[in-house]
Amino acid sequence: MGKRATVALVPHQGEVKKGWDISDAFDAGFTLEDIQQAEADAKQQQQWAKQVAEVVCDCLNQARTHHLEGSRHTAHWSKRDRRLTLLENDTEHKVLDVVWDNGWVNVDSRLEQAKVNYFLQEVQQKLRCKNHLYSFNTGTTLR
Repeated sequence: MGKRATVALVPHQGEVKKGWDISDAFDAGFTLEDIQQAEADAKQQQQWAKQVAEVVCDCLNQARTHHLEGSRHTAHWSKRDRRLTLLENDTEHKVLDVVWDNGWVNVDSRLEQAKVNYFLQEVQQKLRCKNHLYSFNTGTTLR
């Protein structure tokens, strides 16, 4: 399709039939504004997913592991698939689902502003403090 078209999330409610596309969304009553909002939401998820993935990646690198269970979340890096996932421990809901393709690409992340703030403010700050206090640098990266 080249530059003529792109693949994007199409608004829907509940389960959708295989092959659901933009014409189905319009037939189901979604408006152009709904489609535009879905695009804006997808762009926001991509931005948040990239930011949170960097913090989670730093945690895994610092711990020198591909799987890390914390008090709130469990992170897993699949080297084969180049996929990073993050689940909430208490509910097992997916929070982050990204792949590495010369940058983090959102697959199916379910981030909210509060969760993003938690990672960018609390978790990232703890990482900075640990790095500063211990001058700890593994020299390894997941990618």
